[in-house]
Amino acid sequence: MPKKRQYALAYFRQQIGPWRWTKAEVEQDALRRGDASRDRGSKVVYLTVPADILEREVLVELRVNDNIAAMGVRPQLRLVK
Repeated sequence: MPKKRQYALAYFRQQIGPWRWTKAEVEQDALRRGDASRDRGSKVVYLTVPADILEREVLVELRVNDNIAAMGVRPQLRLVK
């Protein structure tokens, strides 16, 4: 089973936001809540002092009906009429 990393917004290490797949999504949550600010010049997001980003790794379970195939190369597509 592949591992994926998830992120969530927290106050004093207590989760206050949903788990997200990217840090950028959590930063957007913090900006919407007013718990962060973005530097206009460098576009860096600064969290307020009690805010933090939690991280965890989860195992993604693939089921038979998911129609997901791990491929090391790009598939060759062809037009079917």
